[in-house]
Amino acid sequence: MFSQTPDEPILLNGFPIILDSGFFGSGGLRAPLTADFNRDGYPEIVIATRFPPPAKNKIHIIKYDGTYLDGWPKSFSSDVSVAIAAGDVDGNGTMELCGIGDSLYVFNTDGIIMPGFPVSVNDTMYPHANRIK
Repeated sequence: MFSQTPDEPILLNGFPIILDSGFFGSGGLRAPLTADFNRDGYPEIVIATRFPPPAKNKIHIIKYDGTYLDGWPKSFSSDVSVAIAAGDVDGNGTMELCGIGDSLYVFNTDGIIMPGFPVSVNDTMYPHANRIK
């Protein structure tokens, strides 16, 4: 991660970091996102990575100083990282992380799956996803 200066970018302390995952995305990069999950005034960086099957997929949440948010990264045997998004899903004032792949998952800040999830989805965009029957 770089800090912008008028002359040239400066690498921030704690970066670069090496992610212990196979590759990003399906045939390309999955876009990272930023959101303030721990409410410290600094956005965290969320990156979804995956290994070729049948290895595990991961979601990483990295703080501004290059360290992981408590409870992260998380490994999954199913694909939860085709697309990721963040928002206050339950209206409690804190961010949750949503991931979709074979199902829709919603995680709290600590990486725990929220009650009622995962939910199967009828995903015609990704042929490997489960279908609602």
